[in-house]
Amino acid sequence: MSIIPKEVFERWENALCENLVLATSKKFYCPFKDCSAMLVNDDGNEVVTCSECPHCHRLFCAQCKVAWHGGLEWNVVSL
Repeated sequence: MSIIPKEVFERWENALCENLVLATSKKFYCPFKDCSAMLVNDDGNEVVTCSECPHCHRLFCAQCKVAWHGGLEWNVVSL
């Protein structure tokens, strides 16, 4: 018999893992409203403009966090 319910323990475990990842990196979300997957930029120093969401596989500007804007060159970098 456990002191805390399994669901509470799993939520706590997920929160601890997310906190560890987010403490050392920058999080943002896919700019497409029908995706909005959480993404992590752990490179830090490199400026990434064009990237592909690993969930919906669409291209977006990772620097501006927008789906598209004029003058963007599409040299894709996967996050």
